[in-house]
Amino acid sequence: MKPKKEKIYMSTLAANGLERGLGRDVKPMDEWAEEFAAFIPVMIKLPDKEEYFPMGKWATIQNIQAQVDEWADNYIKALGRKDDF
Repeated sequence: MKPKKEKIYMSTLAANGLERGLGRDVKPMDEWAEEFAAFIPVMIKLPDKEEYFPMGKWATIQNIQAQVDEWADNYIKALGRKDDF
């Protein structure tokens, strides 16, 4: 079975801050998990500024990481490898 694409959800306030910090468009309800996962290390390295993380740096990163982890689990299960972890 082909793994389905899943979206990352965040508040508009968080998306606006990340947009400033990452220098790219960030849509609050329309970011694909597999693509946005690449930005987690970048977010970790960004300064802990309210301008970039109005909802708090670590709360924002943990929220996104949890969604990416869920996507990864679902991806593995869709490949039929659910017993591997």
